This record gives sequence, C-alpha cells and structure tokens, in this order.
Amino acid sequence: MAKQETKNIHPKKYKTKVILTDKSIRYMMYSKKFPNDELHLDTCPKSHRAWTKDGSFSSERGSRVNKFKNKFPGMK
Repeated sequence: MAKQETKNIHPKKYKTKVILTDKSIRYMMYSKKFPNDELHLDTCPKSHRAWTKDGSFSSERGSRVNKFKNKFPGMK
C-alpha cells in the first residue's frame, strides 16, 4: 500500500508590518494573524543588550560555567 499524501499541512502565512522602537518598519511573514497586520516591539533588537552582546547580565557573574573557570583556570 502506498502512503497517503498529506495536503495543506503547512500553516498559512501572513505579511505583517513590524514597527521597531525607533519607528523603523520591517515587513515579515508570520503564521499568526495580528490585529491590523501590525506588530509593535517593546524592545529593539538593534539596541537591546540581549542581541547586541553589550553589557553583562547578572546571570553571567554567578553562572556555573564561570565558577568552573575560576576553580580550574588552566583548563580549556
């Protein structure tokens, strides 16, 4: 017996206007439908330190990896 083909398994995509915090606009495809086809971001990926690697997080100071590196400084 042949395996049956599954049709329409992919979600429908919607073109969405993404408005960044600096008021710049990008258009992206999403599988979720947003009101008025707009999405307003609270944090900007251009300036937020989670994406730009600026600054240090409090979790980096006391992480297990850093504790291990301090305990065994010669290991790579």
